[in-house]
Amino acid sequence: MALRRDLPLPLSPDLDALALTGMVRDVGGHSYQVRNGICRQFLADHFSPSRVGYLMTLTGRWDLAIEYLEAGLAQGTADAQADLLAATVSAMYAAQDVRQAASYLVRGLSAVFEPEEASIWHAAPDEGCLKLIARLGPSSSADSSLPGEIRISEDSLEARAFRAARSLRGREIHGSIERAVPLLISSSEAVGVVTLVDQGQGSELASQRERDLQLVGYLNQAARALDEVHNRRDQLLRIARLEQERTAQELRMARQIQVSFLPEACPSLPGWEISADWRAAREVGGDFYDFIP
Repeated sequence: MALRRDLPLPLSPDLDALALTGMVRDVGGHSYQVRNGICRQFLADHFSPSRVGYLMTLTGRWDLAIEYLEAGLAQGTADAQADLLAATVSAMYAAQDVRQAASYLVRGLSAVFEPEEASIWHAAPDEGCLKLIARLGPSSSADSSLPGEIRISEDSLEARAFRAARSLRGREIHGSIERAVPLLISSSEAVGVVTLVDQGQGSELASQRERDLQLVGYLNQAARALDEVHNRRDQLLRIARLEQERTAQELRMARQIQVSFLPEACPSLPGWEISADWRAAREVGGDFYDFIP
């Protein structure tokens, strides 16, 4: 759409040179709509969902970018897969916390690798456990949902993969294979684990190996993003705690100064009983009292 007043053309009520070309259609008397087939074809050729998604990544509009790239992937666009994985990793770096970052990781896994189920576990070494921060698909357990936490010392598939810092294969469920892939930031240091349930690939060993290499590479990038978000969050929390402690200390000092302005005791005068009580609503208040002869 374009406003008429913004067009550098001599337009008049009785002669509209632009409308006469047949390229536009009058919409509401103030705007135009492009109707020329060449223009529409140009837009279709140069502004496909994948290209729009790529442009959205440049502006940091991650959710919209991923939606367009998912549409491009569904259309079979050649570069959509790589662009989508890159966009989800970039979105993870920009996330507010690890759960939001994990939600982008799940979108990348779902769109490109299409597992039947996926669970994202983030390590909390201080608490000695792995915490479930995102899921895709139903629980792999037939009788109960996944627990919210797994002790790192347990004998579960996720805990063993985390401790060993290597991928482990679990049970086979109705022809599907369960795997635990650690989220590695170095060859021996993991920040979490991804549990996947996939269909077996049969004789397509070359295709399966290529997919696994791509998956591991993607998860390693995601691990670094998740670690960055976690460290940034921790740093912000530490700064906030220090700021709270500093504010509390300043308020305690202000209270001491305010109390020092008050009389230490009430005067004793023959025939008089004098008492006083002073309590601030919070650490400090705006009221004072004194005795004046």
